[in-house]
Amino acid sequence: MGLALTSLLPLVAIASLSLAFFYNRRAAGNKVPPSILGWPLIGETVGFALSVHRGEPEKFINDRMNKYKSEVFKTSLMGEKMAVFCGTARHIFLFANESKILTSWWPSSATKICLFPLDQDVKDTLKLDPFHRNPFLPKFLKPEALQQYVGVMDSMAKQHLESKWAPHKQVIVFPLKKNFTLALASRLFMSARESRIGREE
Repeated sequence: MGLALTSLLPLVAIASLSLAFFYNRRAAGNKVPPSILGWPLIGETVGFALSVHRGEPEKFINDRMNKYKSEVFKTSLMGEKMAVFCGTARHIFLFANESKILTSWWPSSATKICLFPLDQDVKDTLKLDPFHRNPFLPKFLKPEALQQYVGVMDSMAKQHLESKWAPHKQVIVFPLKKNFTLALASRLFMSARESRIGREE
């Protein structure tokens, strides 16, 4: 029994050292950007939202760049893991390799809002030919659609300025801007008139 344990001990030691060496070598070869992904599902969304609310969203990015000492880092926002590329060199890398080693990706929330057609045929087409992405853009982003919306946007802006700004010597801009943006988006995307979405305060 003692002889069996004595001969088994070196085998276990060699196996554990081999596994440790293999794991360390594999981890060293895998160059993943540094990250703290935050809470499950929430990620770092709360921290990002707070920095946006304070009017300094760039602070969220700068804090992580300083913390990781890197212009590339991973984070998790709105339930999606993502890599953040900062700086001119990183942006050039992204645009130069867009269809070669990188693929386009949209969060599921954006695809639901913008109604992107993301079936397998479209994904394959986008990978093969990045210059044919334009037909897959949402209709409201095309120049022809924007030309149709200019008249509506202009008339709504004039009406808004005449009714909400002109009668007053002093206005609080943020709530007026927020209400106008909601009314304009509702009119353009859902054809909802102001009376149907509620009068602006």
